Amino acid sequence: ARALPSRGGEQPDLEAVGRAIGRELAPRDDGAGEPDDVLMPALSALGFRPTADPGPDGAPGYCLGNCPYRDAARQNADVVCTLHRGMTEGLLEVLAPSLRLAAFVPRDPDAGACRIELALAEGASA
Repeated sequence: ARALPSRGGEQPDLEAVGRAIGRELAPRDDGAGEPDDVLMPALSALGFRPTADPGPDGAPGYCLGNCPYRDAARQNADVVCTLHRGMTEGLLEVLAPSLRLAAFVPRDPDAGACRIELALAEGASA
């Protein structure tokens, strides 16, 4: 609902709304650990059925086997995928602040297989 404009209001920044949602949904544990240890459980809990799929340079990456927002994405993929990209960024801010979202590659929501590619955040060390 936050992604919808209020009556007569301006359209909110969908990615910013998604980031806020991602930060809210992130589990509140110590946040330490390898990306697979913190992101895989969070993405799984949200229903995405992720599998680790590192990039060619070995950077962390994930293939999402399910789109839990499939019905909505069929109607308006731009809105749903922009919100999801923002949610991923919000999760990263809380769970893996040394990483940033390098790419979010949406795919057909019925086929799944959207791709999340990560990279070191600016100023972070390997």
